[in-house]
Amino acid sequence: MFTLIYALMTTFLLPTLPLNLAAGFLWDPLFGCALSIVAATLGASWSFMLARYLGRDFLEERFTNRA
Repeated sequence: MFTLIYALMTTFLLPTLPLNLAAGFLWDPLFGCALSIVAATLGASWSFMLARYLGRDFLEERFTNRA
């Protein structure tokens, strides 16, 4: 559940510092750090996929060579 919430917060550009601190407090700092890294990577991947597939048409229209 923590990983899902963290990944969604990363995807929608919400601050994740409270979750980083909570992960270190609830689990030990080493496992909490590893869990945060996995969740941040998952959120970054989701952001990339959203931008790639939902923003593609807009960017193609915006940057087509009209000359």
